[in-house]
Amino acid sequence: MVTIKEVAKLAGVSPTTASYALNNRPEVKEATRNKVQWAAKQLNYVPNKLAQSIRNGKSNTIMVVTSESIDCGNTFSAEFLGILSGAKQLNYDVLVKLVNSQSIRDNEIDDLTGSFCDGHLLLGNHLDRIAQVLTERDKKCIMLSSHSDAPICQVNSDGRLWIRKITEHIIAHGRKKAAYFCYELGTVEENLRYLGYCDAIAENASGQEPLLFCCGPNGAELSTKVQEAILAGCDAIVCWNDFLAVQVIEQLHSFGHCVPQQIAVTGFDDNLSYSNSIYHLTTVRQDFRLKGETAIKELVDQINGKIPLGRNIFVNCSLVERSSTG
Repeated sequence: MVTIKEVAKLAGVSPTTASYALNNRPEVKEATRNKVQWAAKQLNYVPNKLAQSIRNGKSNTIMVVTSESIDCGNTFSAEFLGILSGAKQLNYDVLVKLVNSQSIRDNEIDDLTGSFCDGHLLLGNHLDRIAQVLTERDKKCIMLSSHSDAPICQVNSDGRLWIRKITEHIIAHGRKKAAYFCYELGTVEENLRYLGYCDAIAENASGQEPLLFCCGPNGAELSTKVQEAILAGCDAIVCWNDFLAVQVIEQLHSFGHCVPQQIAVTGFDDNLSYSNSIYHLTTVRQDFRLKGETAIKELVDQINGKIPLGRNIFVNCSLVERSSTG
């Protein structure tokens, strides 16, 4: 393997000067830089990136830690693509560590914090314990699309605000009794979106109590809950996400109820192409790619010593109206 000393000898400079020239240090004259680059090209010199990283104290690598599926076209895979896009723009490499967040051991977390990377990006739910340890050890870290009580910068959408907005939207269009459907209220984000629905009902639907229908893991109780909403006289169903909204629409159709004529349905995410083409779903659109790009930019800013913008960074959403609400 060609060494920096051989490049320096061919260029007629010292090894230190050759190293400075190849790293574009400003104190190296342009003519000298050109000579060193010519010599490196002649010898097919490949820099030892690991050695450079150790000397500089930086690896230009970030680690994405997640327990989510990032390979099946869901919201987290879309955000992961945004992370990769942002990393490419910022000239960073990305390592991925897949963990079982429910049973991760202390030594596994120690391995994460001791890894030779410049910072950690925590993607998805149930990573609070890792976030706590990283922040306690003063590691550079960002949490994407989740929530934690640890003092960590979190990049997300404002689910509470946008569920409130979409609920207000259907009330303003004449719906008198809107219910909220979710799978469970097991995460902070699930609870926040439900609170957004409650906010809208409290301020815009005089006399109505919030109507919550939890359909169980993977919608195990969905059919029963849809029947209960019909019997309760609901004329609108606000859903936790698009996938649940599609399931609700299919159940309503199976019971002979027309959408939106009898019951309007809304979703959240706008990442299911078939929901647009078949179900014409009114929903909240998240820019998942932008969320990923924003998260890695904030992380690299931290790595470079810049002050974070704040504890919570909300990437803007938009309301997309289609025919599922009339």
